[in-house]
Amino acid sequence: MFIAFSSVVTGLYKEFLILFSIIIIHECGHYFASLYYKWEVERIDVYPFGGHIKFKDYVNRPIKEEFFILLCGPLLQVLYFFLLKNFVVTNYGTLDILQNYHYSILIFNLLPIHPLDGSKLINLTLNKFFPYKLSHIVTLYFSFIVLIISLIALERFTVN
Repeated sequence: MFIAFSSVVTGLYKEFLILFSIIIIHECGHYFASLYYKWEVERIDVYPFGGHIKFKDYVNRPIKEEFFILLCGPLLQVLYFFLLKNFVVTNYGTLDILQNYHYSILIFNLLPIHPLDGSKLINLTLNKFFPYKLSHIVTLYFSFIVLIISLIALERFTVN
């Protein structure tokens, strides 16, 4: 709520609406896919730079269902971007903002860092070959390593 208010006060409401709409569409992709498999959704949280869906019965679901639900978020986001870019947005400034936010959210969300979609993708892949507990532990360690490497790289790129 504070970010929405701040965006209106600072005149960045267009940027806020674009960012917020991309996040909502991404989460709707996960949500609609979960409805297809009749998963019960407990709640949907939307944060300034992402969202999260909490399911009531998340245990012992087939990997193909989880994989489909996982991929539908980014797929709907890409479809949304394609439709806006080709049929709705005509202003080059707005198109630039849309494109930057779309790719930033898409790439960030596919990083293999827990709890992002990228780490869930790795976890599902490992679940295919290893027991759940082992694949979960390996995913968390891998996520931690990628996070540390990302922070070191970010620090090196930002320091002159």
